[in-house]
Order: sequence, then C-alpha cells, then structure tokens
Amino acid sequence: MKVRVDNIIYQLAGSDDPLTADELGKKLAVSSRTIKSEMAEVRSELKKVGAELKAKRNEGYSLIIVDRQAFDDFYAQLVLRASVMNNYYALDGQARFLYITRKLVSSSKYVRIEDLADEMFISRSALQKSLTEAMIFLKSFHLEWENRKGLGIRCYGKEYHVRIAMTELFAVHFHKAVLNDAGMEYSKWLECDFEERQKIRHTFLKVLRESGLGTSDINAQKLSIYLLIVRNRCNAGYRLWVGNRCMEEVRLTKEYEIAKRIFYHLSEAFEGYHLMEEETVFFAIYLMTLEDVSYRLCLEQQKPENRFPLQYKKAASYGRELLEYIKERLHIDFSVNEKAEYMLMAGMIPILGQFRYELNGFKNFWYYDENYAMRSPVALKIARVMAGYIWEREKKEISSSILLKLVGIIYQIIAEQEYDIRRMKLLLVSSLGIDGNEINKMRLSSRYGQFIESFTFAELYEIRGMNEKEYDAILLDMTNAAYNYDLPYSPLHVIPMQKEMDGVFNKILLKAYQISGLLPEKGKVHVYLDFAYENEKQFFQFISFRHCADADKQRRMQQILTEDEALMTHCSMSSQAAVIIGEYEMTKTESVELYCLQHEGTWSNDKIRYILYVCVDWKDDLKRMKAVENAVYQLTNDEKNLKEFEKDKDSILEKMVYQYMKNV
Repeated sequence: MKVRVDNIIYQLAGSDDPLTADELGKKLAVSSRTIKSEMAEVRSELKKVGAELKAKRNEGYSLIIVDRQAFDDFYAQLVLRASVMNNYYALDGQARFLYITRKLVSSSKYVRIEDLADEMFISRSALQKSLTEAMIFLKSFHLEWENRKGLGIRCYGKEYHVRIAMTELFAVHFHKAVLNDAGMEYSKWLECDFEERQKIRHTFLKVLRESGLGTSDINAQKLSIYLLIVRNRCNAGYRLWVGNRCMEEVRLTKEYEIAKRIFYHLSEAFEGYHLMEEETVFFAIYLMTLEDVSYRLCLEQQKPENRFPLQYKKAASYGRELLEYIKERLHIDFSVNEKAEYMLMAGMIPILGQFRYELNGFKNFWYYDENYAMRSPVALKIARVMAGYIWEREKKEISSSILLKLVGIIYQIIAEQEYDIRRMKLLLVSSLGIDGNEINKMRLSSRYGQFIESFTFAELYEIRGMNEKEYDAILLDMTNAAYNYDLPYSPLHVIPMQKEMDGVFNKILLKAYQISGLLPEKGKVHVYLDFAYENEKQFFQFISFRHCADADKQRRMQQILTEDEALMTHCSMSSQAAVIIGEYEMTKTESVELYCLQHEGTWSNDKIRYILYVCVDWKDDLKRMKAVENAVYQLTNDEKNLKEFEKDKDSILEKMVYQYMKNV
C-alpha cells in the first residue's frame, strides 16, 4: 500500500539521523521484515520526487535530496496528511480505514470483503478491525448497511448524509491537500482539476467573506469540498430531498440568501452549478450548522433574535440553563463573566441547527493546531458535563465538534478571568547612577507598569542600611558575584542584554500574580510509583473505592467517569498522561494524585505511562479554576514536568502555574 511507503519516507525525511528497519518498524507499528520488503518501492518512489535512498550497514536508511523543489512539494503533502488529529486510526490502520470507508460510502453496488482484502493485499482477518471502524464512522453519519451472502456489504442512507460523510472523508481539510490512494469510486465524486478546484473555492469564499457570515478555516474547506461533491453527484443523477416544511423555514434565513448567491456566482463561472432549489436549501442548512456565531458577531450585527429566528429562543434558554446546571453540580459560577450566558447562547445556535436537521453526531478529523482547547482538561471536563445535560434534554448524539465548541467557550471564559495582582516595590541599581536608573524606570513603566507600585534608586552598598522587607526585588547591572543580599534579583542594563527584559518579568514580576490559596494544599498532593494499571474500567473502580466510602456514591462516580469518556471520540492526552478531573460533590475530598505506571498501558487506544487524578472544590471561584487549569495543562504538556512531579510534589503546582504564564 502506497501509504506505508509514504510513511517510511515521512519518517526518514523528519529524522536527523539514519533509521534502521527495526526503528522504522516501531514507528509504523509493523515488523522490520515488512519495512525491508517495502524498500524497493520506497527507492522507486523517491526517484519520482527528487530524492534517493541511501542504505548503510549497521547505520540504517537515510535520504539524499537531488531536486529540492520537487521533494519539498511532495513532502508538504506528507506533512499535511500527518497533521490529521485522529490518532486512533494510526498509520497503516488509518490508511485501511480511509480506503474501506471511502469505498463503502461512494459505491452504489455491494462491496465484497474478499475483493477489499485483495485490493489492499491483506488477509480478511487483518481487514476486520478497519472494517468495524469504518462501519462505526458511517453510523455516526446516520448511514446504514446491509450484508448479503454472496454479494457483500452495501452502505445506504439519505443523500445529504452520504455527501457529508464523503466530505469528511477527504480527511485533510486544507486547500492544498490532494487525495492519496483514495480508490476510483471515491475519487470520481471529487473529480476536478486542481486549478479549477482552487477557483471554485475562491469564488465561494469571496461570497462568504462579503456576507459577514463566519466559520473556521477547517469548516470553510469542508464546504468547498462539498461543492465539488454536489456538482458531481447531481450530474450523475443523485437528488436530495429536504421536505416542503424545511424549504419554507430555511427560505426565511440569511444563510439561504448567502447560499443562493454562492450558487449563482458558481453557475456564472463554472459548468454544472445550475441546480435545483433543494440544493440551495440544504447548502444553507449546512452553512447554518458550521457557522461561528460569536459573541462579537451577535453584537455588531442585528439582534440575535432577528438574525437567528429558528434557534434563538431555545438557544437563549440553554445559555441560562447550562450556567445554572454547572453552578449546581460543580459549584462553578460562570455568571461572574457577564458575557458567559451570551457566549453559550451563541454557541448553541449552530448546535441546535445540527439537531434540527439531523446533522449531529458526526465523527470528525481534526488538526492538532486547530484543536488547542481540547488540551485543557478542566474545560474539557466542564464541557462533558454540559454535553451530558444537552444529551438528556435532546436525546441526540453529541459529536466531537459539539464538544469542541463547548470546550472553546469554557476555555475562553477561564482565560478571560484575571488573577489578583499585588504590585511590587523595586530597588533599581545602575552603574550609570540616577540617569541609568531613570532610563530603566521609564522602560519598565512602559512595559510592565501594571505590576509595579514603586521604584527606589540606590547604590549597591547603600542597600545594607535599608530595610529589605520594604521591597520585593532588586534590578541591577552588575555581576552575580557582586550581589550578597537576600532579596530576589534580576540583571538589567541600561542597554539590555539579550532577553533581560523578559527575564525581569519571568524571574521577578511574574510573582505579582497572586495564586497563593488557589491551589490545593501540599498535603493533598500525592505521588504513587509503580502503579499496577490494567484498563480504564479498573482505574475508575479503584479511584471510586478510594475516595467514596458509600457504595451508592462509588457506583455513581464510576458511572460519571465512564459517561465522561463515552462523550469523547478521543481522550485528553499528552506526554503519555491520562487526565481525570473528578467531582468534589462525590468525594468531599480535594486531591491531586499522580500515578506512575509499572508498565506502559493504553487509554482510549493511546499509550500512557501516567494517570493524573485531580479533584478540587471550585468554591464558585473562577480564579481557582484558572490556577488549576493552568497547572494541569502545563504539567501534562511535557513529560519532564511529570518526572519533576515525582521528585517535588509540594511546590510543583505553583511552579507549573508560573511556567504556564511565562508562555502566554
């Protein structure tokens, strides 16, 4: 399979040193023998893209670039494909999954498993796992399948669900991405010259930009890919049906007017876009469900009740209800942020559109960079609780895109919360005397004035006769050997040396942020080495028995933890650490516990070496939430921080908060 060849080239191109067959095998989760069997094809492929394969005994394989431009163009596509976030379909498994799912959703005929296995040069048993994953994926798009003996498998469902599944299966939602090893059945529905594809995209985006309607880059790319599928499916005779009632209500929306303009401009410039009105109506619905209804958009345009007549009333109700529910269950009062209710209302508008038009529950491919908010375990926990409430109300499946929308809103609310600041009293020492101190005072006031209460000029020898308790730190332009006092200090010259000003902030002024009392007490922080981990279920049972004396609460805690995980299509993981945010009402005990595993384990198909359990009484204090969120994020952002936790548990959380703030 060409994908494996591409993966080998990707690994070699990204390595500074040669890689052996064994090292490559571990990276791609195959045997070294399999790697060696692919090397002839790797060598052949490299010749086509401006490179050569170099193999040296006892060292391994490396690349020699012959044509830099040709190889860079090829490598750029490899990087795009590698950026897809759904790591639960890894390497060869991902390629199989994509090939099978694309074929099932795009073929009008039955697909025989034996034929699929032959096409991919694998056994029927090796195919089964990817086939199961493909069916789960298609099921999330409300598609069904039937399996007839002697004929094979056939996927079927509503035409618009088929099209959106095809759109998502493009997988790499970036305008320069090209299809790779996609199969003829799927490729024909995206058939379009690359240059024309870009022109169609630009035409669509021009209308979208002028309309004032906002959406993310990923969603804009999905919409542009959908426009190719629309043309090809309609030209092949496939029609979609949306119903008279739906037609009537969508015609009243702004999205319908935008969709009409998009298809008008496309039909003027390209063949195949003179389409039935149902296509315009459904494209308006698709726009509606992918729209970024931001707080600022609602304020700057019409009143939201006029702008979103179909969803506003219910969305506004959800904004209030979600705040009340989180306050009652988790003791978190988001209402101190006056925009919180409005932000939740705006976020619920496209979500309710998904529910209204059966466009919910879809599994997605995400980019790591676009998905930053998912790296906040605290925001993710709260989003899960909110998603659970919405599910109870709507009985509609919650997709990762809905969860991501909620996480983003919560993350923003947390980020906007400001820590208290105790402004600092600084002593300035300069070898240039008062003139030098005045220059540094002016520079510091301009850059960091909010953190500074006062400046006092002094010569270094004078400090001995001063009361050091009246000051917080000293800034001076002398060598370390000249400094003999107890106050914290940082170097600062009149002509600052490299990064000196940043150093003043990181070493001194950062401590103006008051986080004392926001984090759990030292006695509540624990490290457990050589923990015997088996699986998620076993750990949920263990942590529930550990913290809940009452059997009913133990069962309830296990249920909550299990439901939280079920709402995700992937876990909040980084640095081989699984993060669990507990609920204080279950345990009445604050605790931060790091479990260092005896052996590497798996959590939601990801490898882990650590489990971090955090349970905090939020006390309706968003500052407290922000401090814990900052600490946990930074702690699990780098494995070296977890290793430091093992050695220094008493001060690690405070260190992590300050380390986080250095980077923002």
